[in-house]
Amino acid sequence: MPKKAIMKVNNKVAIFLGVLILANLAAAYFWLGLETPQRDALNYYDAMKFLLGQKAQGELEGLATARILTSPLMLYISIFFSFFTKNLYSGIMIANIIFYSLVVCAFYFLAHEIYERKKIALFGTILMAANYYLINPVNAYLVDMSGWFFMIIASYFAIKYFKNKINKYYYLAILFSVIGMFFKEYGGLGILTLFALILLSDLSQKEKIKKIFAGGLMFAVLPLAYHIFFYLKFHFSYFWAYGFAYHQYNFVTPNHSFSLLVKVLGWLFSLGWFLFFYGTWREYRDFDKIRFKILISLLPPALAFLLWPGFVQRVSFILVPLLALVAGRGLANMNKYLAVLLVAAYIIFNYNITSLLDIINVPF
Repeated sequence: MPKKAIMKVNNKVAIFLGVLILANLAAAYFWLGLETPQRDALNYYDAMKFLLGQKAQGELEGLATARILTSPLMLYISIFFSFFTKNLYSGIMIANIIFYSLVVCAFYFLAHEIYERKKIALFGTILMAANYYLINPVNAYLVDMSGWFFMIIASYFAIKYFKNKINKYYYLAILFSVIGMFFKEYGGLGILTLFALILLSDLSQKEKIKKIFAGGLMFAVLPLAYHIFFYLKFHFSYFWAYGFAYHQYNFVTPNHSFSLLVKVLGWLFSLGWFLFFYGTWREYRDFDKIRFKILISLLPPALAFLLWPGFVQRVSFILVPLLALVAGRGLANMNKYLAVLLVAAYIIFNYNITSLLDIINVPF
């Protein structure tokens, strides 16, 4: 019996995804335009300079040190590309272009694995690929894109394990979660999808405990060892970084109110929220127990942004994959002309969101 491919896509879909990626990259560059690196981007730049030996440890600020702790592999990949571009900012931008492409493709596979319908997967992927907080040129000099990719791809393999009960997918979900932890914190969130699906599976209680304990151990060993090594070498831990963010968002520039949460989430998916609510109604009307379990398992990583001490769109973006999945489900069941019109409106809105922020500004 021939082995089933881990990921399979036909030529038409491959061409569609390629055009979608290139179109969004071109539109983001020419319409939105690249911005001068600032704030967090400067910390990543300093961190790369340190890794190259061009900056002494005593010259590093706390936040730059935190970048080395949380994103070492993304920094090294960016440095690798910078050898060809002769510029660190260009190096990290190339890395992000690659990861943007991987995010879009991984999301398509995720959506298709869940719904097993090409139409839903394509609609959801368009919503994901054209979301402003994914195409925002500010991301060109940051590392978040890599974290989003590893979260999505690990969740994809977790779902394949849940559906097929093949241990290979269990280990791949853990592997990508571990690797993701060295790119960006939420690169490891896919492990939550795996654990949630194990809890919701038809495995025995003993087997569930065994799988979760073993998976948690395999997931934690390398990141924990690295954090201990980092503390011994630099006398710096993640608790400092989180404590700094907590102080900043709760005392210096308060950024943790319910009204702000509403605004952040509103802009995060903009017109897509209407599609999400319609898709949720369709899911309720055409209830499928297996799919319900899968979508529920995506909630823990999606809502993990609430653990961050401040409400920031970039951090909250981890909710968008789940929203785009359900919204794509809604679009696929609409009249095709209406669906295309709504997708076009969503895209136009997202590409003009910076202007609309000033026009549609909720006064609270």
